[in-house]
Amino acid sequence: MKYIYGMKKIITYLKNFLRSDFSAGYYLTVLLILVGGYVINYGFHFKQLQLDAYYGTTEQFFRFLVFFSSVYFLILLVQAIWKKDYSAFKNKSYLLKISIALILLAFDSSSRHIFQWLTSTFDFPWELQRWFFYLFTSAHQFINLGVLMFILKYIFDRYESSVYGLTLRNFDVKPYFTMLLFMLPLIVWASFQSDFLRSYPIYKDNFELVSEYISPWKAVAGFEFTYAFRFVAVELFFRGFLIIGMVKLIGERAIMPMVVLYSFWHFGKPLPESIGAAFGGYILAIIALRTRSVFGGIIVHIGVAMMMEAGAYINLYLLND
Repeated sequence: MKYIYGMKKIITYLKNFLRSDFSAGYYLTVLLILVGGYVINYGFHFKQLQLDAYYGTTEQFFRFLVFFSSVYFLILLVQAIWKKDYSAFKNKSYLLKISIALILLAFDSSSRHIFQWLTSTFDFPWELQRWFFYLFTSAHQFINLGVLMFILKYIFDRYESSVYGLTLRNFDVKPYFTMLLFMLPLIVWASFQSDFLRSYPIYKDNFELVSEYISPWKAVAGFEFTYAFRFVAVELFFRGFLIIGMVKLIGERAIMPMVVLYSFWHFGKPLPESIGAAFGGYILAIIALRTRSVFGGIIVHIGVAMMMEAGAYINLYLLND
């Protein structure tokens, strides 16, 4: 019963938010923008041609910055038009904070070529370079989207009691494990789909080379640990800084721009994952808004990611032996 009560509480959060935020025209406009973005990216290879093609260049950073900024401020403008409230565009503190956030996100998305400099400088064994790249990517994201939030908290919100939702105060863990239980059948089904198996597990097919230096399954465990830990940073950035950190400046209007940005940030992943990010981001944002905690999102995010990885490993390496 406690688990059911916890889920009812989350459903109440969603109902109350929809009651205050929903209008048919506004939500339809956002939906059309989402669908249009999916068509442009997955139909015409937008990310590969317009962003990834500039890998390792300064231009890639600016392209990501323009892309993320355009997405975020477009939704903010749509919201302002439908709600007839343009005050967010006049709030200098908000504009400064969101600009810094978009710069950090663009840097995180465009600076993985730093790894090439590291490998050439420190002469990593080439057999381990792919494994190290995955570890570097997770650590890189944890610093950009996680550790730097502590610095921004000190600069902008030093008098707040927690770092953008990193608090267990009034936190109830039970409903989030219930969510994961409901999602398990969908993940099991997805793990048998060819599109899913082209993307997951994230780390694969390098076992023979790594085995000269480290046990393959130790390499997997090391990767999965760092991969899981990066979601602490993702939640701290998207639901922490972009929601809890913005609420006192623009209120509930912080949610929808984050949702679309978060979904489009998943370009490069399978289409269902980008779509799922919109729905999941919306729900987790409302929960973070009401609870002032990101730990629920961390549990759900890590749980889903680990189940997806496990499903892919089981399908590829156990069932297909």
